[in-house]
Amino acid sequence: FHPPLNGAEERTRTSTPLRHQDLNLARLPIPPPRHGGSAFYQLTRVSHEDPSAEGRSKCTVRVNINTMCGRGGLDYDWSRLWNFFNLTGEAPEGGMRVLNLAPSWRGRDGVVWSRVPVIRQTETGCQMIPLVWPLIPYWLKGELPKFSTANCRSEDDKTFSDSVAKKPTFRNAWKQDRRCLVPFSWFYEWDQHTKPKQPWRILPVSDPFLVMAGLWDQSPLPDGEMLESFTIVTTGPNRLLTEIGHHRSPVILDSTEWDLWLNGSKTAAEALIQPPQDDLMRAHRVTTRVNNPGYQGDDLLTAPAA
Repeated sequence: FHPPLNGAEERTRTSTPLRHQDLNLARLPIPPPRHGGSAFYQLTRVSHEDPSAEGRSKCTVRVNINTMCGRGGLDYDWSRLWNFFNLTGEAPEGGMRVLNLAPSWRGRDGVVWSRVPVIRQTETGCQMIPLVWPLIPYWLKGELPKFSTANCRSEDDKTFSDSVAKKPTFRNAWKQDRRCLVPFSWFYEWDQHTKPKQPWRILPVSDPFLVMAGLWDQSPLPDGEMLESFTIVTTGPNRLLTEIGHHRSPVILDSTEWDLWLNGSKTAAEALIQPPQDDLMRAHRVTTRVNNPGYQGDDLLTAPAA
């Protein structure tokens, strides 16, 4: 097991690895992006052999920006994660720091894979495993979907089992009880009532993590290996998210609910799919620079000046 260095590090097996820090994404002055759809960005590749202007090349990529919950932050030491979840084995050194994490996306030369640490139940206890985000359906054989699978939406007028039964992308994961915990340090939401849409950073009030309910699945690769990936289950908003103008929320689980989600029956698990408690989260506005999924500035951690 080798922990990922960041949340967007790996590329397709058939292309040359390119580190996250080698990407410089900047908005293009072309059709304006809108949150919840597709946005166009300019990608600058810097050659390690020739970092001068002559060694740079540019292309345009389209990034799918998911509505909920499709952006977040990971900022913690591995030891803190191990202690919080009482994970088996010894915590590695170092940790995660990705202030603006988006699901995997397509660039000109292949897919930039986002891997996120999730918690799964094993025979020896809970373990952390880095999985690809979003979920890759098994029939796509490891290929990134052209449709959004970052979230699995629950429906208010039916049970989750009935709802997911009509969604082939997620049906197998739920049927096989492939449930996981997805710890985020925070996530971002955009006020749907403002123009332009105002981004907000949603944080836990006291705990170090917002622990989201996830589903994971496997997709076979051409070489016979299995690519494992996950999605985040969403539900209706709580009071905080309603007040900032958003209509969906990830399912947030407290520590008393982790075991039920990981190991309980389907009936017990789907009973946990409820809007988060109002006292679990707090929020503040953030700079619109977060709209660029390549932006990692520390000003994402504070509210902009009035």
